[in-house]
Amino acid sequence: MASTDPRFARLHSDPRFKRAPKRERKVKVDRRFATMFTDERFAVGGADKYGRGAKKAQAGGLDRLYELDEEDPAAGSADVGQVSAEARRPAAKASKKKAGKAAAAAAAEAAAAAAAAAA
Repeated sequence: MASTDPRFARLHSDPRFKRAPKRERKVKVDRRFATMFTDERFAVGGADKYGRGAKKAQAGGLDRLYELDEEDPAAGSADVGQVSAEARRPAAKASKKKAGKAAAAAAAEAAAAAAAAAA
């Protein structure tokens, strides 16, 4: 149903108004969000796009909007700058130990200075 009005002719060729290809319509989510496809708390329902009541867990609920990204993070495609909790933990413990040792050394120096001043 194309309009023949010359005022709207550019709408047919302007890329801003073209539909996205089917393979690019879905939002890709990584494996951290895989449970949203099976968890009932994420079931699509309640109301349709017009506000009418709809049944929960419609066929193709979130599957029609989202796609699980199958990229393997172990293959070197991990995000730059992100460090796992296990990798951070030893450094945090080491820094706490260093801070504790530094505080103990400062307390020993203060005690030694007080003893020298009292003598």
